[in-house]
Amino acid sequence: MAESGNGDRVVVIGGGVAGIAAAVRLAEEGIAVTLVESRPRLGGRAGSFEDPATGEMIDNCQHVLLRACTGLMDLYRRLKVVKQVKWYHELYFADGQGGVDVLRGDDLPAPLHLVRSLLGFKGMSWSEKWHVARGVLSVMQVSRRGRWLLEDETFGGWLRSVGQPEHVIKRFWEPIVVSACNALPDETSASYGLKTMQDGLLYNDQSYEMGLSLLPLVELYDAAIPVIEAAGGEVLRPKVCKSLEIDHGAKRVTAAMLNDGTRLEGPAFVSAVPWDRLEAMTDEAAKETDARLSRLDQLEASPIVGVHLYFRPGPNGDAVMELPHLVIREKTVQWIFNKGMEPDGESQTAGTHHLHAVISAAEALMPMSAGEIEELVEREVREVLVGDVGRAAGAELVHARVVKEKRATFKPVPGVDRVRPAVSPVGRLCISNLFLAGDWVSTGWPATMEGAARSGDLAARGVLGLLNRDVSGLPEPATDPRPAMLYRVISG
Repeated sequence: MAESGNGDRVVVIGGGVAGIAAAVRLAEEGIAVTLVESRPRLGGRAGSFEDPATGEMIDNCQHVLLRACTGLMDLYRRLKVVKQVKWYHELYFADGQGGVDVLRGDDLPAPLHLVRSLLGFKGMSWSEKWHVARGVLSVMQVSRRGRWLLEDETFGGWLRSVGQPEHVIKRFWEPIVVSACNALPDETSASYGLKTMQDGLLYNDQSYEMGLSLLPLVELYDAAIPVIEAAGGEVLRPKVCKSLEIDHGAKRVTAAMLNDGTRLEGPAFVSAVPWDRLEAMTDEAAKETDARLSRLDQLEASPIVGVHLYFRPGPNGDAVMELPHLVIREKTVQWIFNKGMEPDGESQTAGTHHLHAVISAAEALMPMSAGEIEELVEREVREVLVGDVGRAAGAELVHARVVKEKRATFKPVPGVDRVRPAVSPVGRLCISNLFLAGDWVSTGWPATMEGAARSGDLAARGVLGLLNRDVSGLPEPATDPRPAMLYRVISG
C-alpha cells in the first residue's frame, strides 16, 4: 500500500464542475485540497477528450449556459475565463420549410420581450401561437412555492391540464424541456418544467440568452489547477477513488482509497462523483450510517448522444452552416452547433466544417451502433441544412465521432426531490465529515452545470463550517433570478 496522503488536506473526489467548484472555493479560503479525478483532464461529463482519429480536443457534449446560471458564471469569473463565454441574443429555430425562425428579445419589458418574435414564427400556425400564449400565461400564474406543490405531476400532464394540445406540446414545449432537463415532458416533474420556462425564458428580458464556450470545455477548467496548487493543494489525475474507508461508530470517513493503493486521509471529504460511483465507493453499512446514501439506487439515469460531423464544403466552397446554432423540431436531432472551419494542415479534418449534433433523452439510440447513429444523424442534418438554413447538398462527410453518454444525467421524474440527497450532513443519521456534490444532489435545479456549480460551492461552505473557519466574508450563495416588475404584475 502506498503511503497516506497529506492528512491536513481536504479530499475532493471528482474533477467535474461540482468538484472544481468545491476545490476552488476551499483553495480561495486558504484550504489545501487534494482533488482526485479519474480522467486525464478536468471537466468530467462537461469536459473534453482527444479524438484518436484526428488528435483534436472535442467536447463530450455541447453544454450551454443561460443568464439564470449565476453560480456557474461566478465560478467562471473567479477562474478568470468568463471572457471565453460568448452570449447569443438570438436563438435560431428551423421552421421545417428550409427557413429560420428567430427568437429575440426586444425593448418591451419581460415577459413581453419575446412576444413579437414568437408571433413572427413561420414554423407555427396562428392556432399554435394562440395556445402557446395561453400556456405561457398559465406558467406565469404558478408561484415558486406553487410549482414545488406540483412536484408529483408530470410537466406533460400539467400542460394538458391548462389546455395545451399534443401537437403544441410536441412542437414548442418539448424542445425546450428536453434540452434543459434531458427528459421528455411526460417524464419530467412539473416543478422542473415550470422552473425551466420561468427562470430560463420569462423572468427578465435577458433570461433566454444562451452562452457557449469559445474553447473546448476542458480549457476552461484547467484554470482551476493553479488556484488549487497556490493554496498548497494538488490535483491527482487520472486516479480513481476505489472506496471510502468509514468508521461507522464515529460516523466519519477516515480515508479515500485510490486504485493504486494510495490512502488519502483528511479532516473532510467531498464526493463530487455521480451517484452510481458513490454507491460503488461505499458499502451497505454506509447506507445505515448515512441516510443520504440509502436511496441513491432510486435515481434514474438519462442518456445524451453527441455526434461531431466534419463536412468538406461542396465545389462552390459555401459554408455548410452559417448560423451559430439551430434548434430542430420533430426530428431525432434536437440541436446543431456550428463549431466553425477546421484549420488547414495535415489532419484528416483539415479545411472541413465542424458541426456538433446533440440528442438529449436519447434512450432510443442506446441499442444502436455508432455507425447507425452516424447514418441517422447525417441524414437528418442534410435534410435540415437546406434553403436559407445551410448548404449540406454537395458537402462530403469526411469524419464523424459519436459520443454516447449512457448515464449523462439523472432524470427529473415526479417525486425525485425526495430521493436527491442533501449536500451537508445534518443530524445523527449522517457521516459528519462527508459532503456530497454533483448536479444530482438537492439543489432545486435539474441536471445542469449550474446545479453542479452550486452544489460544489455549498459543499465547500459546509467544509469551512466543519473546520470552524470564519465564513462571514464569503459572498452569499448563488440565487435564482428575480422576476421583473411587469412579470410580477401580470402573474399576480
